[in-house]
Amino acid sequence: MGDPENSQAIRDILKGTGVVSFGFVLEIVIAFVAQVLAARYLTTAGFGGLTVGTAVVSIGAILSGLGLQPGLLRYLPRLNGVDEQSQVAQSAFLLSIPLSVLVGGLLALNAEFIGGTLFGDPSVSTSIAVFALAIPFATAINLAIGGIQGKKNARYRVYIKNLAQPIARFALVIGAVILGADQAGFAVAYALPYVVAAFLAIWLLTRLLPGMSTVRWPDTSQMRSVIRYSVLMIPTQAASFVYRSADIFIVLYFLDSGAVGVYGVAYAAARLTMVVATGFNYLSTPIASALESEGEIDAAVDVHRTIQRWLVITTIPLMLPLAIFVDDFITAVYQPTYVDGALAAATLALGFAVNNILMLHGNLLQAIGESRYMAANNVVASIVNVVLNLLLVPRPEFGILGAAIATFIAYLVRGMLTTGQAYYEIGAIILTRRSVAPFFVGVPMLVALIVLDVWLEVIPDLSLPELSIVTAVFGLAYIIAYGVTSGFESEDSMVLRSVEERFELQLTPLLWFVERFENE
Repeated sequence: MGDPENSQAIRDILKGTGVVSFGFVLEIVIAFVAQVLAARYLTTAGFGGLTVGTAVVSIGAILSGLGLQPGLLRYLPRLNGVDEQSQVAQSAFLLSIPLSVLVGGLLALNAEFIGGTLFGDPSVSTSIAVFALAIPFATAINLAIGGIQGKKNARYRVYIKNLAQPIARFALVIGAVILGADQAGFAVAYALPYVVAAFLAIWLLTRLLPGMSTVRWPDTSQMRSVIRYSVLMIPTQAASFVYRSADIFIVLYFLDSGAVGVYGVAYAAARLTMVVATGFNYLSTPIASALESEGEIDAAVDVHRTIQRWLVITTIPLMLPLAIFVDDFITAVYQPTYVDGALAAATLALGFAVNNILMLHGNLLQAIGESRYMAANNVVASIVNVVLNLLLVPRPEFGILGAAIATFIAYLVRGMLTTGQAYYEIGAIILTRRSVAPFFVGVPMLVALIVLDVWLEVIPDLSLPELSIVTAVFGLAYIIAYGVTSGFESEDSMVLRSVEERFELQLTPLLWFVERFENE
């Protein structure tokens, strides 16, 4: 693939991914450190309570939002003038916020019944009550971000979601640690950032839509179209939540909050495999759309094949700390009481890695205007996830591992459906022998390490510095093995030059190696 237009598209993605990935990485690092502190200073049951609470506020905000976040994203650009946009955005708030106050209030007042009677674990009642009170603020954040995205202002979204909320949470968690707080104190530290981010989000939205500061009656003529579209999005958003988070409530119901805490740590560790993919996906979709609009869908497929190859290259080394030596990772980063979740974390990491590779096809479906497939796929994945969780979690031989297996299979089903639909609509898929060639080089190396570690038991327990060194050495050996056996493409050196330029790094030795083993 040596087409100059395709190469420029890849370069645009990589340069943009650096900017977006920085925001995502910053958020993930700050949130991860805050979560590690909470997990280390609380019992597994206490941390499980926080995990349940965050799930409660998420589903509460989805239901209270009435699907208006995607509604604002879709319809604000279609309205004439800032005044009309302001009136519609204000109407969305007037519809959703009172409902969110009602939902949050009812959940908070009935927290003891939900925790003690419904789930049989009174220890989570406090977290449910605290997080329920944050639902109106989470709803306001979602609505404001929908309006901000509708105004095509990505910078403000970064301020809210990638900076203000995680930094506030980190600061408050540090305070909770210093004060020696219990689960309730940490719950407050987790919930208050919703308040901070909500006020910031509303203020930023009013800067884009000054007319929101003047209270007016809702514009029913415009809102009918917005509501008709938004209501249809509620099942889609709910399904997305279910296939990602239903396992938390099922584990709580059949096991207890301690199991939820262990599973929450496993899930958070495994999600680190998705950092790079998130940045790629965020920016490759508009590039694919631009190429498709020019009748270059084949070029969009070629671009994504190169991106997929690099997703595999960057994901394989992450399997060391997050799958093979995940027990050492959890012990070193969290504490030994969470190590029972190691196998679940490894299973989830593999599931997220598969998702990284297959879900690039979703970008192509969105580029050709067939995003309806994604909504249907989320519904199917949520059904698969719930059914498998109900079958596996109650069985003693599975427990939280059953939840991880259910999530793995749900992601796999969604990815396979998306891949098949892309082939049906476009006549081509991203998956080729060349695009996944790094997989066939990396997997045997990972298997060799598994044999040494599990069967021959020649690798001792690793500390965090030792694990970091082993991962770096493996990554270097892996790149060398891939270059020698498969070779690189011309686009690969361009990718490295873009990274070098964006982050002001010196990658001369690596560039020399890639160009040395570049295929003719």
